[in-house]
Amino acid sequence: MNTPVKSPMVELNDFASKSAADDDDRKDSSETWNDSSSGAGSADCEDDVFSDALTIQFHTGTFVYQLAAHIFLPLYIFMVNSYGQISTEINNILGSFLCPLCVYVMLVSYQMTPIENREPSMEGAYIIPLIYFLQHRLVIAIKYASMSRTEYFKFMTCLDRVLCCKYLAQVQLFQAWYDFNPLVIRFELSAASAKIGARINEIDLFIQNPDNSASALNQLRAWNAFLRGHDVIDYTSKPCKQLRPQKDGGYALSVYDFCEALLLHSTKMRAQTDTYCVRITTFFNWLNLSIPFIFLTYYSPKEELGASAEASMFFFYLSSTILNLCYAQLFYFLLYISVVDVIRQKSVFSNLNNMIRISDIMLQAELSSCTNKVTAKELQETELRVAEVMSIRSCCHRAKGKYVHMKFESESMRDTVSTVGSAPQPAVSAWSSGTNMHDPRMHSVDTTTSSFATPGPCTISAHVSGGEKARSSVLGERIYKDNEYHMLPRIDFNSSHNIVAWTHARLVMQNFGERFKFRLELYVIAAMAMLLVMMVVALFTLGMSQDRMRTFLTPWFMQVLLSVTMCVGFLIIIMQCGASVNSILQSHSQTLCSHALRLNRKVEKAQFQLQHETDPKKIDTLTEKVEHLKEIIEKLDSMTEIIDTNTEMRPFKVFGFEAQSSLTMSITTTAVSFYGVIITLLTNSSDTVYSALDR
Repeated sequence: MNTPVKSPMVELNDFASKSAADDDDRKDSSETWNDSSSGAGSADCEDDVFSDALTIQFHTGTFVYQLAAHIFLPLYIFMVNSYGQISTEINNILGSFLCPLCVYVMLVSYQMTPIENREPSMEGAYIIPLIYFLQHRLVIAIKYASMSRTEYFKFMTCLDRVLCCKYLAQVQLFQAWYDFNPLVIRFELSAASAKIGARINEIDLFIQNPDNSASALNQLRAWNAFLRGHDVIDYTSKPCKQLRPQKDGGYALSVYDFCEALLLHSTKMRAQTDTYCVRITTFFNWLNLSIPFIFLTYYSPKEELGASAEASMFFFYLSSTILNLCYAQLFYFLLYISVVDVIRQKSVFSNLNNMIRISDIMLQAELSSCTNKVTAKELQETELRVAEVMSIRSCCHRAKGKYVHMKFESESMRDTVSTVGSAPQPAVSAWSSGTNMHDPRMHSVDTTTSSFATPGPCTISAHVSGGEKARSSVLGERIYKDNEYHMLPRIDFNSSHNIVAWTHARLVMQNFGERFKFRLELYVIAAMAMLLVMMVVALFTLGMSQDRMRTFLTPWFMQVLLSVTMCVGFLIIIMQCGASVNSILQSHSQTLCSHALRLNRKVEKAQFQLQHETDPKKIDTLTEKVEHLKEIIEKLDSMTEIIDTNTEMRPFKVFGFEAQSSLTMSITTTAVSFYGVIITLLTNSSDTVYSALDR
């Protein structure tokens, strides 16, 4: 092999900021990355990072070599890295030697079983276990084929077993992508930033000084909770270290840390689906496992079998059971990883959209309040829209009134007039000491330091009793009164820097993890191809059979129907979620365009005021305001063009096609037609086929 090229991690480290996962403030959340995630520029962990390629790789020679090594057991020992792929651990012995050996035992014992004893209880029962085994070997071969030349050389020549295990943990779909290995996250963010040609640790989002207003303080609270991975606003903890203080009293947040927080929140979507997936796949796996034994019980041989026949049948059922137990579950779980990946993408892009959508709604309310008197009904409708965007309404419905109880620390807050466009009350110092506001997650917070617990109008009540509702002076902040969950921060578009930073975050997340997504797409394509082949073979076999009901009531046909059902279910979920991702990507530019149009209305009103103004100071102020708004509008337009181009060039795809709801309907229709043809063939006489052939 050629001498490996030096890893470009030194250059990539410039694109990544120092991760704060090893900071004590970040560890107060149970959802943060593992402690093994050190700083992105940390030199002591650079040698542990395995990846070095920025682009998608696939080497056909490596694919064929590894596929042959993992299929043909005698070659395995001589064709792989014995330090990295062979060990004395029980899982390695089971996966690398025992299960492949079972394939050969199953095939040999099936052939050794007499035909009269093989049918119908064993007929074709080896097909589905063999397919699952080959699918798993295909995934392994794709894993090695997707490595760069230097990565493959580094792994195959590594003689340190511990280091080999670390390398494998960064390339395996389960450990690296499903569990989000911290080193993988760091590298993929660095690679994504390099692809778009930006140093995302040097591009910042700016958050207003919390002393400016109650809204600014609440936004800082929301950002702090979001970066810590919390679902509950924390009123006592100090700002996390991703929030860097600025000279004007505000805070700066790098795009790198922002993207990391988006990924952190997307992992919570997995917790909602893991339980159901495990239950469903386990049920189908055991059902698939029990089908041969059901037919064995029903079609038990009436005559006494010979010793050789009994031995061959015993070894066949034993080996096929092991294969079904191991590889069927793996097959379904790998499809589930594809589902998790698209759900996480949906969560990331949905959060990105909601952060700017809420700003657009607030601007609309501001423009409405400038010309018309806002009624209570209009105010309530606006707040409901805000709550809907921030996913609070459904959460309130689930909470059934069990809100976090917080008391007013200032009686004057009760008398605050809730009017859209009214001037917010000045916030008292945002860093005065306070008490823990019943957040169960914050048991370890150091309350001796500066915190967000602020007396006066900045503390919003969450307690609702007797139909009375607390009122705030800032539109949108009243949602704090109902529930503290899912308090998503918003992007302040008063600064053109925030527009650019948000766009960079969006582009980075669209390029994030391309190599793993490519591997998952190849696996879904392989599953789709297997699905189509099984459907065609099943229909052809059933259609040409003289006794269709007997063919239908065989283990392999029942297992084919079960596998088709599971594959179709996973593919429908992947396709539909992918269509939702594409819809959200398109809504990004729509939201930016909407915001630009509303700002144009604001410019027109300012220009109208400028024409009728005589005070020189006010004229200067209005002129500066108009120039500032035009700068923001120009930036919005340019960023919208970039996003439109990127959305058109890089949509979410499933087996090579852009994910659309119409494709979901096509998959569903094909599956229904498949079952319909089977029912039709079973109800019609088998003589119809042969009479047609005789003609």
